Amino acid sequence: MQHRTCSEPGCGSTNYYALGYCARCYARHRRAGLKAPPKVYWQPDENGCWIWTGPTDTKGYGQAPAGKRGLHKRAHRFVWEQERGPIPKGLELDHLCRVKLCVNPDHLEPVTHRENMRRSHSWAGENARKTHCKRGHEFTPENIYWNSGGTRTCRRCTRRRLEEAA
Repeated sequence: MQHRTCSEPGCGSTNYYALGYCARCYARHRRAGLKAPPKVYWQPDENGCWIWTGPTDTKGYGQAPAGKRGLHKRAHRFVWEQERGPIPKGLELDHLCRVKLCVNPDHLEPVTHRENMRRSHSWAGENARKTHCKRGHEFTPENIYWNSGGTRTCRRCTRRRLEEAA
């Protein structure tokens, strides 16, 4: 049993019981139908971000309890669903502010995985934003070959490479 202070404002009891409450406050909240403490796990910063101060996962995203013992949900998804409702099927949340710990729904936008990757600062996102190949040929529908791995290749460069090899 851990000895922490009860999260009920004004209680101050160090007899930790469950969900951050002492036994007395926990029983009162369960009777009222609350399943989680009214504790706020984020702090606003100067950019308008709500920085998650609770636990995080190995990728740097906040983790919020998912209701079942031991299960977690990404904090930005949890806050979005509390504030705006369910995330549309087939979409994921993109951090417009590029801060992984931000849970402000105004800084999140539901987009497809492809769009989220295109906007990212990863190598995949950087390549997706390129409009020309490394030799300066424009990526147009007529000049792109999509290989079986799903990556695009410049047709003019491929043609040139095959001519030089022959």
